[in-house]
Amino acid sequence: TEEAMETAFARTRVVESAADALAAGEFAALVAPATSLPPIPDYSTDAKKLVSWRVGSALPSGPSVEEHWRRPVLDVVAPEKDTDLSSPEFLDTLSSWLLRHQPISLAINGKAPDADAANSVPDHYFVARRLFEQTALCVYTV
Repeated sequence: TEEAMETAFARTRVVESAADALAAGEFAALVAPATSLPPIPDYSTDAKKLVSWRVGSALPSGPSVEEHWRRPVLDVVAPEKDTDLSSPEFLDTLSSWLLRHQPISLAINGKAPDADAANSVPDHYFVARRLFEQTALCVYTV
């Protein structure tokens, strides 16, 4: 939700170097020169205007977001039905979107494997493999 995103990014810090972030125990700090920029149409932003995001049930349909060095932009997509995420139609559409917009990273949330089933493989591993095979993105968070 928008509220969850605002809460998550309310404490975003800017540090001078990666070494400073590690020394301060900051996993999600931005490295200077992170600066606030004008809002991106249809995206929300934190109070400091350092992080922009869009939350929706469908992929963004507008033009690509202009890239800025050290300006995080997130597109959070949660299809309305759980089964939509692993459907071939959704994965083909997502693959095309990823190839067109070339994001730096892709995060996939899913359930852990069933501990009682010896050969249980979570759906999100299937999704990650299919997207890798169709896009060759290099950075995933599963």
